Order: sequence, then structure tokens, then C-alpha cells
Amino acid sequence: MTADEETGARLVSEMADRLKANPNDVEALLKQCEAHFKMSDYRSSREAAERGTAACEALAKKFRMWERKCDTHLQEKAASAAPAAKQAEVTEVKEVSEVKEAKGAQPAASAQPADAAPAAAAAPQPVGPSKLPDVRRDWIQTASDVTVCFYINMKQQIAGSKDHATVSFTPRSLSVSIRLKDGTDYSYTAEPLFGSIVADASSYTVRPMKVEVVLRKYAHGEHWQKLEGTREYADKVAAYPTSNKKKIDWTRESVAEEGEDAKPEGNDALNKLFQDIYTKADEDTRRAMNKSFVESSGTVLSTNWTEVGVKKVDGQPPAGMEEKSWSQ
Repeated sequence: MTADEETGARLVSEMADRLKANPNDVEALLKQCEAHFKMSDYRSSREAAERGTAACEALAKKFRMWERKCDTHLQEKAASAAPAAKQAEVTEVKEVSEVKEAKGAQPAASAQPADAAPAAAAAPQPVGPSKLPDVRRDWIQTASDVTVCFYINMKQQIAGSKDHATVSFTPRSLSVSIRLKDGTDYSYTAEPLFGSIVADASSYTVRPMKVEVVLRKYAHGEHWQKLEGTREYADKVAAYPTSNKKKIDWTRESVAEEGEDAKPEGNDALNKLFQDIYTKADEDTRRAMNKSFVESSGTVLSTNWTEVGVKKVDGQPPAGMEEKSWSQ
């Protein structure tokens, strides 16, 4: 046993004791995952990474990275074992052929009479259902993009050309079709997506074992809770950016339908003005309002996309106040 393996075995034992006391100890799961990996126990390492992904959403991206590393090594291990299995199959076929030849060399007296009943035909082997393509899907997001990855099993890897994958975008949907080397097709459709995207700014790349799709978010800074939305969510109208906790459906004909009989005043009147601008604005104006409001921490609301679209919008706190980051 090498020094790394001894260290790994000791660390696995220590982390196992910690996980008995607290099964959701994220630090212990991460160290256990790394230790198993150093010991080349990729299956146990992946199991620890899966538990970590489920236990801590904040570190899910890191645990998924370990899952992918383990998958790569497991696939390489399976590929290296394939030639040995093929050789064993060839040897077995050769032995069967030799036995058949030996039986064919027996004396003619032992041959079956001409009027004997013909031997029963070999029963056909049952044909099972065709195996679906082994493709794993994963996704991550930033403030501006959502990246969706499709990982292909090494035995079914694609050629790496864009001709072998078709990806189409609409503002609320994604459709992916992948032709694998064994002739099978993998298809995935998300309609509607959780949020709107800019189809023209979205892209994809094709590699031998992965298809990566980058979706450009329509609303910069919007957090997607999941990749696919519900139809109810997709049909909702966009809400203009506001810090007001009271949610009002501005598509109603009058505020009275929301329980407001009086004309809005103060902040409500200002919010009403902003919602009128947002509802009647074009896409660039809405993008400008969303981007400026988010990047300035709610202190700037611009409608000029030409100006705010090319740079970060700095905060402009009211006179006598100072802007500070969350860490201060």
C-alpha cells in the first residue's frame, strides 16, 4: 500500500466516525470523497459526492465536479476491461467450434437415419427492449447564463461534430437531439423553461463525450429555482423590478380590482408610474430596467439599454447615505 493509500484509508475511517455522529457533515463528506478518489475507489467516492450534493446546495457545484471526475475514471476502467471480455468470448466460441468439428468426424454408422424425424430447431432467444441511450444531464447558472451539459457514456460517445447534435432555442424553450455512434438518438425538450432566454445570444458546443448548451438569461440576475418551469409560471406576465412586498397584478383594468378603491399616493403612485412604463416598454427597455435595478442594488432604474447594456451600473445612494457591500 502506497503512502497516499495509507493516508486515504486513515482519513476514510476518521470521516466515517464523524458521519455516524452527523450524516450531513458536509466537510466530512468532501474529505471522504477526496480520500476514496486517491485510493482509486471511484464508486465510493461518487457515492460520497452524491450525498454531499443532496446535503448542501451551496457546495452542490463542487460535489458535482467530483461526480463527473469519478464518472470519467469509471468509464475508462470499463473501457479497459472490454478487450479482456471480448477475448474471453472469442476463446469460448473457438472451443465450441472445435467440439462441433469433433462430433462431425464420428463414424457414419452413428449418423442419424434418413427417415428419422428432423431435430428440433433451436428455440429463438427472446429479444429484450432496446436500451435507452446512457446520457446524464446536469445544469448550473450564473447571473447572466444557464449552462446545461449532456454527458455521454464512452461506449456511445458522439463524433464531436455539430452535425451529430441539433439544438434549437425559443424565448421559453430548449430542444436537444443527439445522434450517438451506435445509431440511437437521445432527445430532450424543456418547454417552458423556468425563465425567459435571449435565443439569439444562446449557443452550444459539441465534444466527443459532452454537449454543452449556454442559455443567455433574459433577466440578468434572475435566479432559476429549476431548469423547467410550469405552464402556469410561463404564462405569467413579467413583473417590473420593485422592492415593494405587496404583489399587484397590473394587468387588471383598475387598482380597485385588487382591493384599492382610492387613487394610489406616495410610493404606491411612484410604483404605478414605473409599472406603466414597464408594461408598455419594448424588450430593450425592460432589459435596461432589470439590469440597472439589480446591479445598482435598487438605487438606479434606467430605461436606456444602449447606455447600461455595455457596462456595470454603479449604485447611486440618496444624499447623506453611503453604499456598502453585504460583507461590510
